[in-house]
Amino acid sequence: MMTMMMMMAAMMVTCSSLFLLGLAAAHASSPTMTRTSSSSSTSFSSSSSSSPRMKLSYKELQQFHGVRRFELERSCCFSALLLDEERGRLFVGAKNFLLSLSLDNIAKQEHKIYWPAPVDWREECNWAGKDITSDCVNYVKIVHHFNRTHLYACGTGAFHPTCAFVEVGQRMEVENWTKFSSLM
Repeated sequence: MMTMMMMMAAMMVTCSSLFLLGLAAAHASSPTMTRTSSSSSTSFSSSSSSSPRMKLSYKELQQFHGVRRFELERSCCFSALLLDEERGRLFVGAKNFLLSLSLDNIAKQEHKIYWPAPVDWREECNWAGKDITSDCVNYVKIVHHFNRTHLYACGTGAFHPTCAFVEVGQRMEVENWTKFSSLM
C-alpha cells in the first residue's frame, strides 16, 4: 500500500473578479487516499468516510496567504478560462477583453487585448431592442490552443459571432491578430 498526498487546486470565478488558489491538503483533518495494487486491478479508497472536499468561507479565503485576486475595471463575466502551464499563463475571456494572467500572481502584470464589438454591430443590436451596455458587447466565450504560437478565441460580437487567431509568446501581441467573422 502506498499513501498519496492530495493536491487540490481551486479556482473561483465571480462576475467581477477572479481568484486563484492553490491548496495542499496536508493537514490532519484531511482524508488520505491509499492505493492498493494487485496483479489484476488497482483500486483507490479513502481512509475517511467524509467527502474529500474542503469548504472555506470568503473571509477564510481572504486570510489565506495563497489567494490572489484579479479585477478588471469595466469588465466582468470571466467565462472562458484556458490554463497554459508551459507559459505559466492563465488566458481569460471576459466582456470586451482577452486577458493573459501570470500563474505566479494573477493580480500583477496582466496583458490584455481590448476586443469590443464594432460600433455598427452595437447600434444594430440596440435597434433590435437589446441593452447596449449589457447585451450589445463582445463576450469572449471560447479560448483554445490552436498551435504552439496561436490561440483561437471567439466572442459574441453583439450578436455577430466573431473569432480570431491571437499570436502568443510571453505576452499577447495585439498587432499580430488575424481576425475573421464566423459564418453563423
